Amino acid sequence: MPEKSIHSSLRETFPRVNKKMWQRAAASEIKGEDPFVQLAWNSEDDIAFSPYYDHHDVEHLGYLKKFQHAASVNSYTGPQKWLCVPRVSVNDEHQANKISLQHLSSGADGVLFHILSNTEVTPLLHQIEWPFCSLFFQADNSFFTTQLQSYIKQHTAEAHAFTGALFWETSPKKGEVDFYFHTTKKICSLGVVIKPSSAVLEVADALTQGVTLIEKLKGVTDDETLFHSIAFSLSAGTIFFETIAKLKALRLLWYQVSQVYQITRYQPSDLHIHVRAGAWIKNDFEPHGNMIGSTTAAMASVMGGCDSLTVEPQDENNSTMNRIARNVSAVLREESHLDKVADPVAGSYASDIMVHEIAARAWAQFQSNMK
Repeated sequence: MPEKSIHSSLRETFPRVNKKMWQRAAASEIKGEDPFVQLAWNSEDDIAFSPYYDHHDVEHLGYLKKFQHAASVNSYTGPQKWLCVPRVSVNDEHQANKISLQHLSSGADGVLFHILSNTEVTPLLHQIEWPFCSLFFQADNSFFTTQLQSYIKQHTAEAHAFTGALFWETSPKKGEVDFYFHTTKKICSLGVVIKPSSAVLEVADALTQGVTLIEKLKGVTDDETLFHSIAFSLSAGTIFFETIAKLKALRLLWYQVSQVYQITRYQPSDLHIHVRAGAWIKNDFEPHGNMIGSTTAAMASVMGGCDSLTVEPQDENNSTMNRIARNVSAVLREESHLDKVADPVAGSYASDIMVHEIAARAWAQFQSNMK
């Protein structure tokens, strides 16, 4: 007699649960109240969400299967790949260089340099082997971007292997970015920093700024190059599932924008999403409250499909806090094994509903912004 399959045994042991069964069980825990009333919740954007969904609720969302994250083909990084890029504020090039080398020798995949003053690039990147890590720069400083171009020209033989992004705090002008389109195609030179807000407003803001930038730079190069040069930097909060849905909705909608521009060779995975898990300070959770909040935000960012992640320490001048913040990403990869699954929430009814609702609201807001 053939042995029962594990699926048959599971179905016999754990009968299929339906919405009515869940409703009865949940009601017994809240004194007979209706759980669909008592446990429902509204997002910051006033989107109403139910405490329970089943397959009937997502029958109309089959299109989301096209936007599930594909497994990475890189056997070294695993199915899910993200870069750990600690932030280093740059007021002094030599000190910033020292801190960066410490990060890179302790498990970081790259560095996010936040340029706060006129900065010389050569001492800043001293002994940093750019082809073997990813460097990100956040700047609003023409002196620095000119310096960066000079540095790249001096390393022409390696420039094709440079990866990372250049995030502009104000929209770049024609002439400021032309150089990168032709010399460093693996650097996302049109990085857009999105200010923290609600999920819908952040996604709509990203779409608005992205399209405005594309239109502004039309003619500098072809549209396909412009789209591949775009990257977005968003914040991650501690509202776990909403952060996941926000990142997925942005990737979905930016792909839709690319299709409007008829960029046929652009894929959802081509968009680089950088996430900032900001310092989280709650007196009730001291002395390590930031580690708790950062871990929640970082997990949501990874499960939402971020490409690079910056976990900010509670105090950037404290080496221990820097190490703790940097290691959040390492622990999620090396010990929690979040890199072993390409899209951990793929097929989740609740997640799909949230992605759909946030995307619909954000698209409507984006259309309103562009009028």
